[in-house]
Amino acid sequence: MISSNDEIGQLKREIAELRKALEEAQETIKELRAELAQNSSNSHWPSSCDKGKKRRSNSLRQKSDKKAGGQPGHEGRTLEFSAEPDRIEHHRPERCANCQAPLDASHQLPGVQRRQVIDIPPLQMEVVEHQVETLVCDCCGHLTMGVFPSDVTNPV
Repeated sequence: MISSNDEIGQLKREIAELRKALEEAQETIKELRAELAQNSSNSHWPSSCDKGKKRRSNSLRQKSDKKAGGQPGHEGRTLEFSAEPDRIEHHRPERCANCQAPLDASHQLPGVQRRQVIDIPPLQMEVVEHQVETLVCDCCGHLTMGVFPSDVTNPV
């Protein structure tokens, strides 16, 4: 049989262990709450790691029942034809679409349809070589060398 003193001692040890476990649990909760409170604005985290609520825009625009884009009756805008294209390509049919007879330059031309494609030329690298020349003075024979521009400091 367990004496009351032994029972009291055992209960005190158990209480001490429970207090220690409670303190550890409270410390863990505190650390987790601090981690949850962090976001990209108050830590080194990138914005992609933000948790929870996403920022909402402050738009004051009211939702409309109209579809996106130009509305019926709106006068459209498009690019104008260039009066002087850089290159004209002719696309003449070689055969009749109906009877497959050959068509050559002697056939009459009742009409032409036009379309233009506007392209930006591709980016092209330009290499500029700078050469510094050395000249001999006719009077004294001294060699005089030119100077590279100030922004040309390396061989390449």
